[in-house]
Amino acid sequence: MLLQILDRGLSHVLIIWLTVAGSAGMIIGVGVLKGKKWAWKVTIIQTLVSITTGLIYFSYTNTDPTTKLIETSSELIIGIIIICYFLQSHVRAYFNKLSTP
Repeated sequence: MLLQILDRGLSHVLIIWLTVAGSAGMIIGVGVLKGKKWAWKVTIIQTLVSITTGLIYFSYTNTDPTTKLIETSSELIIGIIIICYFLQSHVRAYFNKLSTP
């Protein structure tokens, strides 16, 4: 699929998208490391979107069922682990404590 995108002349769009997504990921990562409350919220939202996208992918694609199950279940498990970790009381306290001056 990536080669089809590059063959159609959309490589500049892909490069811009990857640059924006990578920059956003680095900004969010720094926010998480510094304990910013906005980074906690963005991480929860981003993980929920990722889980939803994985479930939609599982429902609507016509690829090998085994491949879909492996990819979707790993995405689901990692997403659930991230959400469960970020909702623990000591993690929430870390983000609440450091985000107020």
